[in-house]
Amino acid sequence: MISRTAIFLLAMTTALSSCKNVETTSVTVDQIDSTGTDPSYGNAQELKIPAPSSATDSSFVDELEETWEENIDTNTRFVYEDFNVQRALDRLHLGMLGQEETRTVDQLLNANLRDGDLIKPIVIETGDGTFDAYVLVTQGNIELAYFYYENQFINTIQIIHPSGVPDAMIGPERTYGDLKDTYENPVAYGSEIEGRVYVHIDDIGFRMNAGHGFYEPVDLNDDTEIMLIEF
Repeated sequence: MISRTAIFLLAMTTALSSCKNVETTSVTVDQIDSTGTDPSYGNAQELKIPAPSSATDSSFVDELEETWEENIDTNTRFVYEDFNVQRALDRLHLGMLGQEETRTVDQLLNANLRDGDLIKPIVIETGDGTFDAYVLVTQGNIELAYFYYENQFINTIQIIHPSGVPDAMIGPERTYGDLKDTYENPVAYGSEIEGRVYVHIDDIGFRMNAGHGFYEPVDLNDDTEIMLIEF
């Protein structure tokens, strides 16, 4: 795929080389015909071909660059990949937790984590109650994921930081607009529990940074961020 920079340089080169120190000139259809153009255009007519006063005119270059950037902002948008449980867990060196029915606390505590990462016990209080859980943190003390468990089986995993997923994958701190680009017609619903707002795609829940106290569809702004992803 050609990068934005390469396309911009190509556009600049083409535009600048085509108008180097060119004065306004006149040509006729007869002259065009002589170069091989279909002569059926009829009688000769004068055609005016304007050009900028100088190919090095800084205002012309600035205008071209501004127009290009506006076009990029308007017409291009990076589309994130679908969230994939196994790939997200593999990134965290926790691929053994990919099968929901066999996720155990022992697997989590004995995982061969990335250098600097560690698992710590934590108590989480929510509108549903108080829960013993584990948190995966980096060497820089950044929390990446929570692991809720019951009877030594992990029943819920939440990815809470963008570093917890591959760079090209939809994840925390991306937006509802990004979700709409990645998935077809994602619908957000409110909840009576703490007014949480979720978008559910199959068995994956995207909690949004919004509140609505009723279980009904919610209109979200495109810049509403994803708080966490749970599965």
